[in-house]
Amino acid sequence: MHHFEAFTAAKDPARPETNEDQMVLRPGLVLAVIDGATDISGERFDDPLGTAATGGRLAARAMAQALSGWAAGETDAPPDPLPALEATNGGLLSLYHRIGRLDAAASNGELRFRATFAGAFFSRDCIRLVRLGDSGFRVNGRPVLEKHYPGDTVLSAARSAGWQRLSASGLDADSIRPLARQLIVRGLGQADALAELGFTADDITAIEADVMSRPAVLEAVGGDQRRIRHILSGGLEAIRRDPASYEALAMDGFSDFGAAAIADFVRSDVETLEIYTDGYPALPEAVSLAAWEAALRHADETDPERIDAYPSTKGCDAGRFGDDRTIIIARSYQSNAMSRSR
Repeated sequence: MHHFEAFTAAKDPARPETNEDQMVLRPGLVLAVIDGATDISGERFDDPLGTAATGGRLAARAMAQALSGWAAGETDAPPDPLPALEATNGGLLSLYHRIGRLDAAASNGELRFRATFAGAFFSRDCIRLVRLGDSGFRVNGRPVLEKHYPGDTVLSAARSAGWQRLSASGLDADSIRPLARQLIVRGLGQADALAELGFTADDITAIEADVMSRPAVLEAVGGDQRRIRHILSGGLEAIRRDPASYEALAMDGFSDFGAAAIADFVRSDVETLEIYTDGYPALPEAVSLAAWEAALRHADETDPERIDAYPSTKGCDAGRFGDDRTIIIARSYQSNAMSRSR
């Protein structure tokens, strides 16, 4: 790949230091995006990688630093991603050690930082794509190694249903926004906690029924309504405690990453490669940074709260985007030549 576009931005443009996305750009060796999981605990940490930083921010930066340090020279054989993932995982362990959390994180999953990973590893004739989590790839404009997590789909639908329920009661968007978020953080199983937020037993029953009726939700869980109830009951707090049981794969320094999805492509067949985090709610038709940003603007204009056409666990708020976002676009020499000849 000979030409690159890359962009990253925090969801709060005024605070770029809060960006929990990171990228690794080692042309000819490895290109990767890393998405630190939003830390719902509210804790902040001081470390050489960040001051008063979230766990997601520190995790992503530690992983990116470790991966950049691992990258070696070009090889003839298809690259083995295992040493790279081990080094990246090691970056998280070093972070825990520095902040005095290694033993606690080893014994308590709730205290771990997490980040998803999507990377392209290069040899002379091969590009090996590796994904762990919900970041994505497109090759020649076509999505590959797609993965949609049931938890995201179910809880996005619950947030949408909760929003509609609260809106019907007469609340305005500013009042609804934190309540709808807490609904999916705590989960429908915490009836007492939700009652303190103003959700009645009838509200919870109606929200569950709404979510269970949505075709996209049923498709995400293969029609298994018990899985829907399990996700709804636990919410994001339960997923944070035990991500493996909810298929919320990520790197945390301890968990097995043997379930990473891998695909190989002949290097000469790849004209364009896009690697992106889930901060982009829609895929554009064209392959360019401008096209990705245009698709984001359209989503922000048509569904800023992310409760309709682009359901999500988070929406936009007062000059902020819905999420941090990162995109890397790589083009082959042949692709550039064709573009110039048109």
